[in-house]
Amino acid sequence: MKMLYVFTVMALLLSSYALIAEQTSFTKSHDSSHDIMTKKEDISSTSQMEKDFTEQVDEAKKVRLTELRIKEIEECMIVGKSRRFVFDQEKVNPVPAFWAECLKDGTVETLIGLPQNLHPDVLVGWYGDFNWEDDSLTCIVGVITAIDAPVPEGMTSFMIPTSRFAVGTIVGVEPDLYMMAHDLTMNKIEELGIEIDEERLYEIEWYDTRFHVSANEKLIDLYIPVK
Repeated sequence: MKMLYVFTVMALLLSSYALIAEQTSFTKSHDSSHDIMTKKEDISSTSQMEKDFTEQVDEAKKVRLTELRIKEIEECMIVGKSRRFVFDQEKVNPVPAFWAECLKDGTVETLIGLPQNLHPDVLVGWYGDFNWEDDSLTCIVGVITAIDAPVPEGMTSFMIPTSRFAVGTIVGVEPDLYMMAHDLTMNKIEELGIEIDEERLYEIEWYDTRFHVSANEKLIDLYIPVK
């Protein structure tokens, strides 16, 4: 039951991550404003909205798991800025605002520039350390470093021993991409009979230079610990 609850939380966190994308370099901004001057233009605008909605529905169907692979990661460390949140479905998810904060306050720039950053073109989001009593969890916005990398003042680290992960690669349009990433990955894991490592109940979002697949589609990897 605990594992089911954890992954339900993960799915909801991913679904709200789209709020961050509008504030990062990962996605292109666009202007959707319209000036409605006459009743005729109002009707035209409504028709356009209906057309846009239809296109969005069609685009949503294109969200897909393109690959699920098992990957062994050698011991490493996630270094980043962490914050603990209480999960409450009736309140606004605070995680997207935390990501936006890290992108604006120089945290991400500092992390990417760390001398022992193993993947300078990668930014990760770690979610775990659940507390069942108050429904809280920890989020780390960070990078992957060597295990002996110095941790900047005010930041934290999370050690990852040599271990196996199921890695789902998801491609699609925003925000559906984030809403469906967890379920698509977990469904495939279950279909293949892969066993989740219940001793390591966390997930890692992996963002790199593949993010911009095209003008409309984005790509993320989702890492889930397995045995």
